[in-house]
Amino acid sequence: MALSAKRQAFCEEYVVDYNATAAAIRAGYSPKTADVQAAELMKVERVKAEIDRLKAEKSSRTGVTRERIMEELAKMAFVNHQDVAGKDGQLKKGIQRADSAAIKKIRTRYLPDGSMEQEVELYDKSKALDILNKMIGAYEGTKANQIKLDGQAIRGLVILPDVEAEESPIEVVEDDEED
Repeated sequence: MALSAKRQAFCEEYVVDYNATAAAIRAGYSPKTADVQAAELMKVERVKAEIDRLKAEKSSRTGVTRERIMEELAKMAFVNHQDVAGKDGQLKKGIQRADSAAIKKIRTRYLPDGSMEQEVELYDKSKALDILNKMIGAYEGTKANQIKLDGQAIRGLVILPDVEAEESPIEVVEDDEED
């Protein structure tokens, strides 16, 4: 069964900027209730399937894939500054294409004697690494447990699965996950 014209428009608008509320408004839903409508639409299986189809079509057309994004992020995350710039901060000659992808900016200054200075700035390695970790799921499965000590909740503690102790001074209780 095909989607209604309004739901189809929502799907098409959603893949423009991946903003569900804005897509709902552009598709003709009331701005007053667009956020609620968008949240409900995103739960509908046929809508999700159509969005997935449109994303795949867009990815195929543009050549933008998860793997390609990861490759570019890896270039930013793993470049060594010494591979692109000398000790003086100047851009090295003959750098590898993959390494040049990590260059955010090159500042060139011409000196009165006719020479020039360059300063190479790379993209933020820690940000690229963080995005890569999210993409590969490195942060998944680390459920933060809640422990109560003297009536105070402590959040953010992660219990490592292979660590054993003879006796545990604290009882750790994890919430049951609902399916």
